[in-house]
Amino acid sequence: MRGKKSPEHLEKVISNLKKINLEGFSPEVRARITKGMVDFNIKTKGKKVVFTNIETPEVLTFVSIRDAALKMDISRRQINKYILSKEPWGKYKISFID
Repeated sequence: MRGKKSPEHLEKVISNLKKINLEGFSPEVRARITKGMVDFNIKTKGKKVVFTNIETPEVLTFVSIRDAALKMDISRRQINKYILSKEPWGKYKISFID
């Protein structure tokens, strides 16, 4: 149907859209979708970061700069700074995994 739509047709379309928005996904399905999106983004977009202890053979690997920053209590900016300068951060050498 081209051109101007009848008022009845528009009311039917609006009614159908309201039904879709009201029903939507259940909270469980929304949580699974969100978790899947987060996991996908971490695995595909994050740069893996390695903290190597220069005193012991300890090696800590993180899936992203954000993950490393949160777990090691260091800012993302500092992580980038120490990677670029190749200077140790405390007892750790920080690098990316390619």
